[in-house]
Amino acid sequence: MKRERFKAPSSVFLILHSQQKFCLLHRTHTGWMDGLYSIAAGAVEAGETLIQALIREAKEELGITVLPQHLQLVHTLHAKTEGDLWLGHFFAAQEWDGEPITMEPHKHSHILWVPLDEVNGQLVPYVEQALRAVQAGQMYSEFGFEFA
Repeated sequence: MKRERFKAPSSVFLILHSQQKFCLLHRTHTGWMDGLYSIAAGAVEAGETLIQALIREAKEELGITVLPQHLQLVHTLHAKTEGDLWLGHFFAAQEWDGEPITMEPHKHSHILWVPLDEVNGQLVPYVEQALRAVQAGQMYSEFGFEFA
């Protein structure tokens, strides 16, 4: 009998920070958490590695180029949102080429560089949880699970 393995979609998240400020995107017109801030992110597509997906998302959402050697995996989030299970992989970029700009104005109204504490409650909840975990040096967290 063949063993059935757990399968969950993966998403990647790009943490850009400089001088204690994080690069945040204001969500708009998406139908998902509009009005809140998030970071550049997206689903891993078929045939992509996590790094390839992150490099693509950085270009698509922020218009910047990141190189694999400048990325560091800093957190993994096991999440359950709206009944769906997924894995989020958060990478911090040490360097990048270009100035981040809003490349998808139909999804993001503007970019904000701000310390994390100045946007309490204004972030997508699982992104806020993961960023706070990164600040605390935690490599793993869970979101949306209720345990008895």
